[in-house]
Amino acid sequence: MKRLRLLMVRLNSPVLDLADLADTRPPNLEPIFMVYFSADQDDTTSMKIYRGMTSHQWETRQGVARKGEEREAQFHAGDTRVFAGDTDIYVGRCVQNALTFTAMDSSGYRHSWLSFTKDKSVAAFFALNELDELGSDHGVVVETTLEALRELGIACAQNDIRVPWEQEISVDLYDSPYFPESAIIQVHHVPYSELWKVASDLQSRWGGTGAYTRHAFSL
Repeated sequence: MKRLRLLMVRLNSPVLDLADLADTRPPNLEPIFMVYFSADQDDTTSMKIYRGMTSHQWETRQGVARKGEEREAQFHAGDTRVFAGDTDIYVGRCVQNALTFTAMDSSGYRHSWLSFTKDKSVAAFFALNELDELGSDHGVVVETTLEALRELGIACAQNDIRVPWEQEISVDLYDSPYFPESAIIQVHHVPYSELWKVASDLQSRWGGTGAYTRHAFSL
């Protein structure tokens, strides 16, 4: 089992410039946030993390917004079916369960948690997974680092224990309605043609033995 190292970060209001994000936190408060990360990484703060969304979600900022009741209801909608040309790729209940866990965890913290992943392929998969959404013609993956989050005083926590394949890092938006643009290092636009590639890549890793045998795919 990995050991976890705990870093305490003090957030001062002048450091976190979220005026454009309607942060309602009183300016005189200096809350202490906890950032958890694995002790077996040489330079954890430089670790890149990613979040995938559709082009429509990116353009409307819903892909970087804190979760609400409507979005949580979508998480419980059921299994996911992905179309890749003439080939259907089924991800089944592994994705449904992962999203349900995320929704449940977020509910307990005022929907302030926003899910990222350490695996760019996972982010691309989720970005391309919902392209039947109106107005979306490609996926978008935003990239940041734990160092960028720390500089802005944003808390995050490793959250990949129950659903290991997601390699999830949860980011706490606290009182901010959106993930700050200043924390985004790079924006990747992913064409729909990449769906089969990332799904195949993930299948090769999920289709092993042990806990991963429950993930069913049809290529």
